[in-house]
Amino acid sequence: MDSGSIGKLGYVSEFGKGAVELLNPAKGERILDLGCGTGDLAYEINQTGAAVTGLDLSDAIGENGQLH
Repeated sequence: MDSGSIGKLGYVSEFGKGAVELLNPAKGERILDLGCGTGDLAYEINQTGAAVTGLDLSDAIGENGQLH
């Protein structure tokens, strides 16, 4: 997947923004984000103090997610 394709996935992050509030993660809680894509949602969850592990089958997307 090229970087242009990754940029096209931004709508997923926008759509998932409400998930952090719904999830209501607690500081120190361990969360597994399967299909984490670009890692945007995992990053937002991590900002709450929860420990997040993201996993995605796409190497190109996974490399981008590691930047978070």
